[in-house]
Amino acid sequence: IIPSFNRADLLPRAIDSLLNQTRRPNQIVVVDDASTDNTSEVLASYHDEILAVKHQVNRGLSGARNTGIQHVSGEVIAFLDSDDTLLPTNIEKRLSLLESLPDVSVVYSDVMLVDEQGKALARYSELEPRSQPSGDVFHELILHNLMPVHGFMFRRSCLDKVGGFDIQVPQLADYDFWLRMASHYQF
Repeated sequence: IIPSFNRADLLPRAIDSLLNQTRRPNQIVVVDDASTDNTSEVLASYHDEILAVKHQVNRGLSGARNTGIQHVSGEVIAFLDSDDTLLPTNIEKRLSLLESLPDVSVVYSDVMLVDEQGKALARYSELEPRSQPSGDVFHELILHNLMPVHGFMFRRSCLDKVGGFDIQVPQLADYDFWLRMASHYQF
């Protein structure tokens, strides 16, 4: 699920990074959150390779992610912001781990922070050197977020207890989402 607002210049890199995965996602849902730039033309150029959903009114990042959740059909969900990309083996590795661990509902990976030219700056784990816990991570997660939102992948069934993103949380809605997830599920 890719939420996007006025990111027509960056959006193709995000979409292409998903299309070039060694294990391509079954579905790519891009939510255009009422962009006023040429995002619709960018999305139209992908034809049937993506499902484009357009909001008529800007609903914000959490609202766009929730819309994406409503439109995704798979049993496993991951998010990618429109200014981010994934390395080619990212989905394959996270999905393989999730498939091999039936008692785990959420997996996460490190992410590389890059500048606007795509030059690697540092791994998130280097900037925020902390333990990367597994299992019941709630008590660790309550102290600090583990990774940015696009580092996570989870089973759709988790939404039965957790619901979507809280649109009333203006900042760190993804952190709130992962805390609610960790209160019920193994990471």
